[in-house]
Amino acid sequence: MKKILIVICVCCFTCGVKAQISCTNSAYADTTSYTNGLPNDSLFFICSGQLANLLAVPPGGTSPWDFTWQNFNSIGNSWNALSTELNVLSSALNGTQAGGYRCSITDADGVVVGIYIVWVVRFVTNPSVNVNAIPSGCTTVNLVGQVTNGSITPYYNPPSLAVDPDAALIVDATTTITVCFTGTHTFVSDLAFHLRGPSSCGSPDVTLAPSPGVCNGGNNISNLCFTTAASPNFDVCTAAVPLTGTYDSYGALSTAINWAPIYGCDASQAGWAVQIWDCVGLDFGVLTDATLTFSGTSEGGFPVTYSYTTPAGFSSNINDNSCSSATASTFTVPAPPAIPINFTYGYIWTAEPDFIIPNNTTSLNIMLNPGPTVDTEFTLTLTGTGPGAVCGGTDTDTEFYDFQPGEIAEINPIATEYCTLNDPFVLTANIAGGTWSGTGIVNSADGTFDPEVAGVGNHTITYTPNSACSVSASITLSVGEPGTTSITPVGVLCLGSGLVQLTAESAGGNWSGDGIVDENAGMFDPNVAGAGVHTITYLLEGICPVTGSLDLEVQGVPAVTIFFGQTSFCIDAAPYQLAVDVGGGEWSGTGMDADGVFSPAEAGIGTFVITYTVPGICESSDSETMTVSALPTVNAGADEEICEDATVQLGASGAQNYSWSPSTGLSSASVANPNASPNSTVTYTVTGTDANGCVDTDQVQVVVNPSPVVTANVVGDNPICQGESLQLNADGLTTMTWTPSGSLTGANTENPTATPSTTTTYTVTGVDANGCAGSATATVNVIIVNSIFNTNPDEGLSPLGVVFNNQSTGSTFDWDFGNGTTLNDVDIDETPTQIYETGTYIITLTAWTGDCFDVSTQSVFVYLPAELFTIPNVITPNGKDGNEAFFIESTYFETLSVKIFNRWGKEVGSIDTPGGKWNPSSDLSAGTYYYVMRGEGYDGQVFQREGNLTILRDE
Repeated sequence: MKKILIVICVCCFTCGVKAQISCTNSAYADTTSYTNGLPNDSLFFICSGQLANLLAVPPGGTSPWDFTWQNFNSIGNSWNALSTELNVLSSALNGTQAGGYRCSITDADGVVVGIYIVWVVRFVTNPSVNVNAIPSGCTTVNLVGQVTNGSITPYYNPPSLAVDPDAALIVDATTTITVCFTGTHTFVSDLAFHLRGPSSCGSPDVTLAPSPGVCNGGNNISNLCFTTAASPNFDVCTAAVPLTGTYDSYGALSTAINWAPIYGCDASQAGWAVQIWDCVGLDFGVLTDATLTFSGTSEGGFPVTYSYTTPAGFSSNINDNSCSSATASTFTVPAPPAIPINFTYGYIWTAEPDFIIPNNTTSLNIMLNPGPTVDTEFTLTLTGTGPGAVCGGTDTDTEFYDFQPGEIAEINPIATEYCTLNDPFVLTANIAGGTWSGTGIVNSADGTFDPEVAGVGNHTITYTPNSACSVSASITLSVGEPGTTSITPVGVLCLGSGLVQLTAESAGGNWSGDGIVDENAGMFDPNVAGAGVHTITYLLEGICPVTGSLDLEVQGVPAVTIFFGQTSFCIDAAPYQLAVDVGGGEWSGTGMDADGVFSPAEAGIGTFVITYTVPGICESSDSETMTVSALPTVNAGADEEICEDATVQLGASGAQNYSWSPSTGLSSASVANPNASPNSTVTYTVTGTDANGCVDTDQVQVVVNPSPVVTANVVGDNPICQGESLQLNADGLTTMTWTPSGSLTGANTENPTATPSTTTTYTVTGVDANGCAGSATATVNVIIVNSIFNTNPDEGLSPLGVVFNNQSTGSTFDWDFGNGTTLNDVDIDETPTQIYETGTYIITLTAWTGDCFDVSTQSVFVYLPAELFTIPNVITPNGKDGNEAFFIESTYFETLSVKIFNRWGKEVGSIDTPGGKWNPSSDLSAGTYYYVMRGEGYDGQVFQREGNLTILRDE
């Protein structure tokens, strides 16, 4: 985003002390807090109703001195003249109101020895501060304060350096100046560029570049700059467009820019303006950007730079025929506004001795909990202004806090866990005379606690001293009760079984009894305990113990074994009898009957667990696994068809080992994928055996088909002329392909049409209805004739002799020379000649071989020397007298170029070919135009002409 930029650099090498101006009756003195980055100045406070007395003394130099006083005008953001004292040692300015004052001091040698600024501010109403009384105490402190804001007249940031006399830049011959323009405009040579000073110095005008007229028809301006620094000369008539660059002079005579009219003007003042004047009509444009920069030494002796630029979106129309300062397109530097600085009141809480006060600058009501533990003074102080107390106000207020310490209660050490059966007991504390409270306290005065009254649970007991500043104490007592716990029942156990985990309702106790092998975890081993009934005891120790017990029975277990000889079967195997060593049991499992017979067919395919069980509390059993496998699904593959002398690979699957029969034509009879090459149709049987020894069979048939008989023929007369066609014919195939195919109408048909460019042998390949392949060939012979010749030369001045060279292929030749002369049935070795007059002639050669021929042509152009006749200088495009167009009358011109321009050098028309005409458009005004012509004849002559052309139109 563009803005009006005022960029100022100030370097101070011998700046004076601002205290060279003092106030002899100020209530309080301080320094400013400017917000625009300028060095701060003296600030004098006066009370309501008072006037200030200022005194300025020189910092040095030759006496006597001149003192020039000014006061600040906030409306115009400027310094106004106030008074002047000449040839004195000091200067007093008495009875001044609140505001800003500036004094410039010049010594007897005319040297400015100092420029100083001070501000006078007045207390309009006085501030006051009050803190509420703070009660004595031992815990919390509540700070409460009141602030009554007074008011003080504002001061201002000094005028920005653009108007600050401390940095005023008076333009002279040492000042570096640069002015730049950017904009759009047609016919830029009619523009003038100007710089005007502010009205404060009479609005002087500097011509940066005047308008030379209409010598340059180009458009637009792009960062076109004029400067006091050494630079090239600006000549708009010869400059490229858009106009750009930096210049210090203008015109064909390199006239230096005269900057003198603005000498004496202050570069820091608002009102400077850059202008574009439009001094010729019939064009238009807009000024879009401009910059103005001054660099030099300020009035105070500081190096400064002022730079002004157009704001974002700036646009100023360049009005047609606005060739004066009053009507020109203009950018004027605006004056900046004054920026006031208002006093802001702040406050802060402090403590003596030091104590951390949260929110001490943001809150007037603060609760300190805990408060200080010593006597403390709390103070509320105003911040952000000079002391208001000097004018009758108050800046600070203090209140005293009287700290009264108290004791911290402590309960004497005791046990914290009890049982409801324990006797009551008395609690004690370090401070006597307090009160006891909490569940289980049966005497609040002496602190008697009864566990039975308290009951089971955790109870908080509190001791509160009678002193308000003493701190109470608390303790937690736990009360439990004795009890029993249940043990999770366990059924009858058998010898030989594993460890048993015992669990109780209350965790954390110890186990005991026969068979306990881990008293903490409760692990019971039936084999360690032995057969019989065993009592197990559980004990959870503590202030209130918990107990429990359980009886466990252990019994013996008989042994049983199944006898077997086979565990794997095929699905078609016979039933199998199993045996055991202990009677009276029961058989179970898929495929088993009550007599111990296993049937594979009844069980089905899969793996089955067979169990024999002798019943009882500690029953005994034995189990075995039986596997029944399915028969393999052998697949010999799909039936096959092959051609004579062909081979096909068979593929069997579904088993592990294979056997083929018969073996006729097979590469192997004992593999899964043998190659079969039978002479006639055969049906093969394959037998497959899987990894389980199970067997299956399948069959496949191989059918043998005979090879096809294929023929290929040419239909019609053979040979043919180049470019003619013959039909081919194939027989004996169902699908086919002819090669080469590029000269055929259809490469996959029985009867394609062939149009070969040379003698070609075609091959047809394909398959019959059985898919058996075959091929045949047919040849088409082609007669080739080419007619080719050249002429030497093919153009020239009349009369022209021409030699013809025959480069054809053929048997006999016919010539037609285009001038009525012909030759027929000549040999290729003959080289005929002809002589031609002016004109263009077409020569034809026909080459023959039998009935086949080819024709070619060449042209010969014969001309006379080129001539230029008349060029009109007046045309009347009025649609009445036939003199409508501008043209060049000539003969035997090979090229012609004509350009027509208006008086500003802009091209308005053209002719690009011999015999062409230019018809001016209806919106082209009557007047004088300029043409430039260049033409060249066929004989090489060059014609160049230029001149004026007048267009006349009816009024």
